[in-house]
Amino acid sequence: NNIYDILVDLKIKNEVAALGFSARMNDNFSMDVSGKINLDGNSANIRLDSLLVIYNKFIITNKGELSIDYSGESVRINSFVLTPVKGEISLSGFLNTRGSQDMKLKVNQLDVKEIMVGLLGMSSNDSPEADLNLSTAITGDFNNPVIEIESQIDSIEFRNKKFGSLVGNFDYSNRNLRINSYFVDELKQFGNAKLNITGNIPIDLSFASVDERISETGVISIKLLAEDFNLEAFGDILPQVNKLSGILTAEIE
Repeated sequence: NNIYDILVDLKIKNEVAALGFSARMNDNFSMDVSGKINLDGNSANIRLDSLLVIYNKFIITNKGELSIDYSGESVRINSFVLTPVKGEISLSGFLNTRGSQDMKLKVNQLDVKEIMVGLLGMSSNDSPEADLNLSTAITGDFNNPVIEIESQIDSIEFRNKKFGSLVGNFDYSNRNLRINSYFVDELKQFGNAKLNITGNIPIDLSFASVDERISETGVISIKLLAEDFNLEAFGDILPQVNKLSGILTAEIE
């Protein structure tokens, strides 16, 4: 990786550091950030007035001030909202290495096509249109987190065809990830899902360092049910597969 055009402007007065930083890397990534860091003993309050990140053609900026408190044992997000061209990403709450934690991540109306074209470099013609919504709650403690994720890729449309929405619920606790994901048609008939994926994956998602993330002795259980599911809904997102098409009806466990 090559880093170019590094600019650092740092001024420190009365334990407050005013920071300006910008850089460019590999001709497809750049960052520009400015703000203040209030240093007080073993803790720091980070307040960013502006943040601009560009990767390929994907652009993301801050909405309002970004405020983070950091100490040796905890991180607290006071305000943290990012905005790409369409949609919003927000983070709030705290993580603690020695006690309980409560962190929330929300994604509202993020443009899936913008991600695939701008971020991943896919062709616009090969990328489906849809909106991504996601809600994540992290509780428990640092070594044994409890994670609940609700996601929905809504109003999927590809090459002028409407396919519906992909809903995903993921629950993690006690070193096990439970999956319940299903695809419903554009009428959102949730009791009549065209595609349903359920299962359990033994995995350790501790925020601390662990010897074994994926259990070598645990059993992975995945079940897929499909009835007249149109594979075109995935567009050309699968690697080495072009113009995916066909109707899938299957029961795999």
